Amino acid sequence: MFGFLGKMIKFVFKGIGCLFMIIGFVVFMMIAGMMYLILEYMSDDFMPVTEPLPDSYALTLNVDEIYDVRNNEDLMTAFSTAGIGVAKQDVIKALEIASKDEKVKGLYAKMNDNWLGLADTVDIRKAVEKFKQEGKDTEIYSEVMGLSGTGASAYYLATSFDKIWLQPTGDFNFAGVSLESPFFKGLLDKIGVKSEIYARYEYKSGAESYTEEKMSEPVKQNMNSLLDSVYEELIKEISKAREISYEQVLEVVNEAPLTPQQALKAGLVDKTAYFDDFIKDREETVSVKKYINVLKTSGKWNEQFADVSKKSFRRFDKIAVINISGMIVSGSQLSPFFPEDIAAADDISKALREAAEDKDVKAIVLNINSGGGSYTASDVIRHTVEEVKTTKKIPVIAFMRSTAASGAYFVASAADRIIANPFTVTGSIGVFGGKPVINGLMEKLGVNVEIIKKGDNADMMTVTQPFTEKQQKSFQDSLDRVYADFTAKVAKARGLDKEQIDKVARGRIFTGAQAAENGLADEIGTWDNVLDYIAETTKTPKDDLVAVAFPKPKTNMDLLIEFLDSADISSSPVILFSALKRQMMIMNNATIVYNDGYDLK
Repeated sequence: MFGFLGKMIKFVFKGIGCLFMIIGFVVFMMIAGMMYLILEYMSDDFMPVTEPLPDSYALTLNVDEIYDVRNNEDLMTAFSTAGIGVAKQDVIKALEIASKDEKVKGLYAKMNDNWLGLADTVDIRKAVEKFKQEGKDTEIYSEVMGLSGTGASAYYLATSFDKIWLQPTGDFNFAGVSLESPFFKGLLDKIGVKSEIYARYEYKSGAESYTEEKMSEPVKQNMNSLLDSVYEELIKEISKAREISYEQVLEVVNEAPLTPQQALKAGLVDKTAYFDDFIKDREETVSVKKYINVLKTSGKWNEQFADVSKKSFRRFDKIAVINISGMIVSGSQLSPFFPEDIAAADDISKALREAAEDKDVKAIVLNINSGGGSYTASDVIRHTVEEVKTTKKIPVIAFMRSTAASGAYFVASAADRIIANPFTVTGSIGVFGGKPVINGLMEKLGVNVEIIKKGDNADMMTVTQPFTEKQQKSFQDSLDRVYADFTAKVAKARGLDKEQIDKVARGRIFTGAQAAENGLADEIGTWDNVLDYIAETTKTPKDDLVAVAFPKPKTNMDLLIEFLDSADISSSPVILFSALKRQMMIMNNATIVYNDGYDLK
């Protein structure tokens, strides 16, 4: 009797708990829905513009707030980042407009760190230089020059301004550039895990973190060459901007970190003072963020990246911009309930075909920031690029940003023209793949695994036992086929003979500057160079070109509807399982050509 009552009480409390959970979920979704409806129809700055701009003023910019590309293809990212910061492309466009605006007299910036990295800083730096060339004052203030790391990106950007201010107690941290990579073989040996991973060829370094205890000589040689190129470009540009000899810059950088007084004496900064002195007696100022908002709401903003989801344009000449960012994988993007920084081959191919079918699209730009991924998925995208080029007779340009390596370079190689910047990390024409073998770990844990199979290679990719001799040969043959296909297609696309492709392949990585020298890229430049090429090729005035994102950007309501479609309580475990399963498939892909895990500081 009491047992029955206990079960009933337990059942009732469980029911009440489930009811509260459902009510809580419904309330959460109602609040989220209301928030998104509000955000959908609010300006980018979260407030309507009520005051006109002054007759004369300077712009102010917080460099720490600039972000590159924010993934708003999932609810959580869109919700948590809405209204925060300002997009890099918006800053560039605003400075371009302001450079011709007679009311704008200058630009005063504050920066403790520059989160964009060297490659993506190039565009901002050029925009500041063009603004300055119109006779406008440019000054920047830092409490610390390079709050994290060695300050390379921060100081590289700072040198585009007329004057650099540094707080009297803040260090000057630009001490060069470095690459680092951890090696886990010692740890894996201790826990009984062996990595059976093979690479094509000696410069393909992604697997070394798991198979070696230290960097191999070919890889070390490659990395030193990469850093030489980056360091030389940095010192050259700093020397030019600060009007100090190349040798002097090298000498003071080797002594860094420096005190503000040492940096001032060396000519690396112009003044040491506190921020209140920096802003003292300035003319009236307007933030770049507000300036952008005023331009957009007043109809004076001819956006570089037009949001076609919120505007009805008359007929105009489009540039279709297709982002290839993150790991390249097969299929389509997962539910917005599970955000991933991936480039899904089917989605990108669909976007390419949609852009090619649009009669107003004059050219397609592949906006690449990826270290690669699945070889077969990369080949799907590459094949589609060739398809739209030949069947639709539309030019395709690859704009390689921070990283365009391995499978991402494979995609880029199919374009009519490849434009990189000096600090782009590219190349890595090679392949690696394999599996971890955990039988030693299983033995330590007292776990026995038995396999029953039909077919000699049915258990080939199991992690509980190593490859047999036959399986290893089969796997190595697969890598050879991938490498042969990779190099043959790149050689044909870039017009390289067998000897030339061998000199740039075998897994070597390059900076954009090196890639342009050895035939892997056509030009060193920024977005302006992309526009120049398209204008010249298509015989379209540069000012008439409007860049439009493909596929059509999703609105907040689109994301909310997708979320509601996919996030009911009963299906959540299924979605979670699918996401985990797909991630495991990506990790176990035998033909991964993902970029090497080196961190450019």
